[in-house]
Amino acid sequence: MKRTVSLAFLLLVLCATNGESSAQIICNDLFREAVALVSEQQAPFSEVIEVDSSVEFGAFETHLSVFWEDGHCNANHTTDVVADGQTLDVSGFLQGDMARSAPGETNRFKSSHIILAEFESNGAFEIHGDLELAGTNGYTLIVVLDLATQEPVYFSGTNPPSGSFHAICAGTGPFQLQIAHLVEAYLDEPGGVEASVDFEVIVAPEGTIAVTNETWSGVKALFR
Repeated sequence: MKRTVSLAFLLLVLCATNGESSAQIICNDLFREAVALVSEQQAPFSEVIEVDSSVEFGAFETHLSVFWEDGHCNANHTTDVVADGQTLDVSGFLQGDMARSAPGETNRFKSSHIILAEFESNGAFEIHGDLELAGTNGYTLIVVLDLATQEPVYFSGTNPPSGSFHAICAGTGPFQLQIAHLVEAYLDEPGGVEASVDFEVIVAPEGTIAVTNETWSGVKALFR
């Protein structure tokens, strides 16, 4: 992915060093899960499934594969979550692909990924992200849920466009950042589908993320 860089990191470092910002984003709990599944749509409704999950911060990588007669389903998950008390930064690559090689009864193929990060904010905060979606039959969602009201304060819509997004959210939490990616197909003939999302999502105190985007070469040029 030719990632677009928002200068968020530079600005957050400056805010941390000059002491002008006292706002915080405290991340409490984290859950990440990947699932690969193939199931029958007729009795006896058998299925094969593989699941992997993590509750640890930092890097999480898993590659799941299940096979069913003439078909297969893969779920590939590589993400990194950094929470330093000032910001929450979630980045990575989520991908699912599935196919069958011979005609037969309709089977359900599903690859899914979920990232749930609960955090506290002591004031208004911003969410900024860069996305690159590819493939077909994929569904991507990004939500920030107010856990007290169970109402979203940010909702990306299904399959937001590739590129950058930015929003300011009110409230003091607790909140939950939800990132989900699903690839699903019902196949009875040879063929397959694949979809992926390459992303970075940053949650930070209001006023610390620039909305002007620069390419990575442009950022490096600032230090020459």
